[in-house]
Amino acid sequence: MSSAAAPCTLHACFYDSSSTEQREWEKLHALVRIIRRRVFTEELKQAVTSAELVAATDAGARHVVAVVGHAPQGAARWRVIAAPFAHSASTAIASAAGPAASPASIAPLLCPGIAALDALGMAAGQRIAYLDRLCVLPRHRRQGVAAHVLQKIVADVSTFATSGGLPISAIVAPCPQNAALDALFGALGFRPIGKPFAGVGGVATRLLALERS
Repeated sequence: MSSAAAPCTLHACFYDSSSTEQREWEKLHALVRIIRRRVFTEELKQAVTSAELVAATDAGARHVVAVVGHAPQGAARWRVIAAPFAHSASTAIASAAGPAASPASIAPLLCPGIAALDALGMAAGQRIAYLDRLCVLPRHRRQGVAAHVLQKIVADVSTFATSGGLPISAIVAPCPQNAALDALFGALGFRPIGKPFAGVGGVATRLLALERS
């Protein structure tokens, strides 16, 4: 009699354009695009042009996709941004999206809360890990996927900062205001900073930060 197969476990796959082989990058990013399209475009009705602009800055980010077997369940990305943050974001957008883009108008879309970050008065050159595009497919929600992704990102940022000798003051994420997300981020030590602002689609949003020693 054959033994029963072991249950598949949730696995977080990290990748980026500088350390991941191109074919593997494309394979993993195809899974991320599936999740984003289902959540941001189909469910949240984000404009396709907005999704394309976000994708334009993917090359400069580090990505994670949560899978069980070969089935994608959730995703997120993070990238390093240095103060003054609005200037850094605009420069990255101009480089990624091309001369036709208007960095001043696009920056709030690609980096919600940029103005709130600069209002905190961080010293020029001070770096944060900006975490965004966290999403989980509807049928996999309330199963610990988002918490797993967040935990892995916190560990990944720490490893990146230590191995690269690059000080990162905090991990910062724009987060719509609701009790479930407050509990999710709060369990890992994230706390609100700055004032609430209108996020993508006018949704009440605030920045949550996990300070790093």
